[in-house]
Amino acid sequence: MPTPKRSITPADLAQFGITISQTGPRPPLTVLFRNSPDFVYAYNQQASLGFEREVSPGLVLGASGIWSRGLKIVRAREDNLLPAPISPVLGIRVWSTPYFKNPLTLQENVYESTGKSSYYGLIFEASKRFSSKVTLHGNYTFSRAIDDVLDYNSDFEANDQTNLRAEKSLSAFDQRHKVVLYGVVQSHGFTLSPIFRANSARPFNLLAGTDLNADRHSTTDRPPFAGRNTGIGPSFWTFDTRVSRRIGLGERSAVEFMAEGFNLFNHRNLATVNNVVGNIPGPFNLQGRDDRTPSQPLGFTSAFDSRRIQLGLRFSF
Repeated sequence: MPTPKRSITPADLAQFGITISQTGPRPPLTVLFRNSPDFVYAYNQQASLGFEREVSPGLVLGASGIWSRGLKIVRAREDNLLPAPISPVLGIRVWSTPYFKNPLTLQENVYESTGKSSYYGLIFEASKRFSSKVTLHGNYTFSRAIDDVLDYNSDFEANDQTNLRAEKSLSAFDQRHKVVLYGVVQSHGFTLSPIFRANSARPFNLLAGTDLNADRHSTTDRPPFAGRNTGIGPSFWTFDTRVSRRIGLGERSAVEFMAEGFNLFNHRNLATVNNVVGNIPGPFNLQGRDDRTPSQPLGFTSAFDSRRIQLGLRFSF
């Protein structure tokens, strides 16, 4: 089904009982949403280069590089603002009535295709076959992800929407180091597949939790002078395994018994942090804290799954 390319009209909304007047002044404190007239679809450019070589019997080493660039990413931007003066108290731009194009409009959110992202990654891999029944694999990724917007939701608009360049930072998806080790061991009809995964911390955005700069957006403000995504999230590691046994029941039929364990050592992997920290001074490379509750600034608010074990049975014919 093709993607619609026209804007929603009052006639489209009328079928749902929603009427919009196209004449007369707008009501005070109206919130508007519209597309930029030069809106285009996002696209991505990619390049990669790698090699792989067997350096000794059964031992294969490889390395590869990946580059990716995203352009014309959709973002929301407040279009009702004029450049405001710097507040002598906060040291940042603070808006007041003369610096809104239309002071009676609460928000005018424009969806435009001006976001950018980039990713650079180096991947090193090794594979060792000890015998026909034992194989081990491993890879390590060193990467860097940068962008200037996370999502087109208006909650992720820029802190200072007259200075979009200040939003360029490490991405919330940045994962500098990642390690994966896994293997396959077969013996007497059983197959054992262990896997270990670990990655370094991802950044998160620090928020003031209030409309410090009075631009009529209370969900976008960071503490004064805090860069985007300067918080440091928790790291992660887990060990999973799978044991299976396949039993033939004839020429074409078989039954397979499976047992799988996830996070087998029940390691506590914390996931998200309460990033509403208020109007605090720097430095801003803050981390989540175990001594705080989820409702307190920098307290952990969620965790990944604890140990899970599941049994399965598969019959094929």
